Amino acid sequence: MHGLKSGSHPFNLSAMRFIVILIMLGVVVSLHGQEKITTVSAMRVRSAPQTTAQEITRLKLGTVVNATTRSSDQETIGGKTDYWYQVSLPNGQSGWLFGGLLLDYNPNQREQLLRQIIEARLKAENTDFTDRQEIYNLAARSIAEAKTVNTRAEFELLKLLALANWAEAFPSDSANRSPYREWVKAHAAEVVPNEFAGGYNMRTELLWKLEAKYHALPVADRIAWPRRRTSNHTTVRATKSAIFLYTKAP
Repeated sequence: MHGLKSGSHPFNLSAMRFIVILIMLGVVVSLHGQEKITTVSAMRVRSAPQTTAQEITRLKLGTVVNATTRSSDQETIGGKTDYWYQVSLPNGQSGWLFGGLLLDYNPNQREQLLRQIIEARLKAENTDFTDRQEIYNLAARSIAEAKTVNTRAEFELLKLLALANWAEAFPSDSANRSPYREWVKAHAAEVVPNEFAGGYNMRTELLWKLEAKYHALPVADRIAWPRRRTSNHTTVRATKSAIFLYTKAP
């Protein structure tokens, strides 16, 4: 193809020309490197700004992307109204994400945003085992990033709540199948089977230990709150009311 430099890709060049035409027509609006963060698990990236477009890939919960373009009109999907955003992907491709499932990202507010995302997902209804795995993994990664001891303690508590939430979604009669077999082995010391409701429950002693570890910090009251509500039990079942107790604790 004439006029291309060595190493150039015709497809990418054509895509860029197409976007320029759309901007000129007012179909999309150019942005200047606006960062966004995903707020759901396995978020679908589309080839065009519509739900019927081809799925390119999926992004994990808490993935930061760079938005370069947005649709000129908003769309309502699942009760959320927002624009579609074209973003740059790690593999060099680009794709479209629905803005209703994104938050504006600011590196200086990263810990606050991660906490907000994790808490919201813990309260979400109709999440399955895989969804809850991503919540747990994000909480675990956030612990390593914490800049203060108090923040680290908060993420450790969120990790325990995420584990309780995850354990509750364990499918009955699946302990001998992958990936559930590996999950049971990895968390055997932290959970016990729920003989009546099915699935697993987290051991309450994990909350006791976490409170003892951070008893001198302000966050200790937030750790103690869900623990006190389960003081007469040996396990924690991650009901939505228990998760709300954490976010409403004094």
